[in-house]
Amino acid sequence: MKKINFVLMPAICGMMMGFGSCSEQVMNNDMPAEESATGLLRIQTRAGEEGVDDGRLYILNEEGNCIHLFTLDAANPLVSANLAQGTYDVYALGGDDLDVFSLPGKETEADKRFIALTQNQVMGDMQWGHQTVEIVNGESKSLELSLERKVFLIEEVKISEVPEEVTAIEVSMMPMHSRLKLDGEYTADLRKVIVNLKSQGEGTWKSTGAVYSFPSIGRAVVTISMTFGEEVKHYSYVTESTGIPANVKVHIDATYSRTWENKLDISLKCADWGEQKDIQFTFDNGYEGTMYQGSSTEEPTVGQTYGGYYVVSVDEANRKAVLVRKSQDQNWTTEEALTNKIAEITKPAVSEKVLSTGNWRLPTPAECAIFALDPTLPNRIFDHGYYCQDGNAIKSYDIDVVDGKIVNTGLTEGLSADTWLRPVIEITY
Repeated sequence: MKKINFVLMPAICGMMMGFGSCSEQVMNNDMPAEESATGLLRIQTRAGEEGVDDGRLYILNEEGNCIHLFTLDAANPLVSANLAQGTYDVYALGGDDLDVFSLPGKETEADKRFIALTQNQVMGDMQWGHQTVEIVNGESKSLELSLERKVFLIEEVKISEVPEEVTAIEVSMMPMHSRLKLDGEYTADLRKVIVNLKSQGEGTWKSTGAVYSFPSIGRAVVTISMTFGEEVKHYSYVTESTGIPANVKVHIDATYSRTWENKLDISLKCADWGEQKDIQFTFDNGYEGTMYQGSSTEEPTVGQTYGGYYVVSVDEANRKAVLVRKSQDQNWTTEEALTNKIAEITKPAVSEKVLSTGNWRLPTPAECAIFALDPTLPNRIFDHGYYCQDGNAIKSYDIDVVDGKIVNTGLTEGLSADTWLRPVIEITY
């Protein structure tokens, strides 16, 4: 773990600030709030063995305004700031190269202080820390802040016994958090992490470099996409309920089998940084699934999205398609409440892609079998079940994860606060 030391020294009014080679984005003469400074906050970074090559320090006052923003590196870890008596929040970011991230500025509004990967950049290490510091006149104190890693590392991916006809392999993981807030919490935005593999000869394919990512949102779906000539086959697996957390290294070691008898088997082990989380499995055509591509198609295609909605079925002759709602909610325990909620849901907007729409309705069990069992359904859940209409009865299409696959465990009649509502709608296109 990285340590950052904070040392509060008695202040001399009007004393100079020593930055060394460090920099502050806005100098003190632009900070009227600090004119009555009574304490000097001396911040010393101690990087330890690994070192923080690039760092940022944000100092926020009691109103939540950022009054200092410093840039640091391993060679120049010392900064100082004149502060008035009061309580301050100090936030630290560290990594190999923070320039690949979009970072909050000194003037960024509190509700927009996000850390996110800049488009077309490769994510690197990201560490975060926070400490509350109370400045009292004439008092000297020393505070220590430990940084925690907010990403995990896919250190190596290897697939063995790959057929000669395979021309490309891609491994993806989703859904992953895409943004970190300055307060250390993640946002609900989703992203997919992609690792491309290269052939090493003799049926072995490997990743060519390490890949960092923010942790998964709940269970993660690991998908292997293999290109056989003109055909791409996808093999998906749902991880354990803990998903993939921050501060672990991930190793994926997979073996392809042409037989149908082998079972997809993945075991995950949480580990401290420096150790690893192992994902080992064998996969074959018997476990092929459909991968959510993350972009809309020109024509509705089952298992992909159209106008942002997952496609459940398509009637090409009549140019009709059934789409599923983008999200789900629960706690609907009466038919009246359920019916009223369905009627309130906004329909897909009429556009060049959607010429007209019907009304939202509960899916049939057969329709649930399409989207509820797809591990890559956007914004999906992995437990309890989805409301469906089975004849005249409202039931729950129950699901669970067994041996890494989502399975239907039955139909339960009646309404429950645990059952999820995710209706479908028919459109013409």
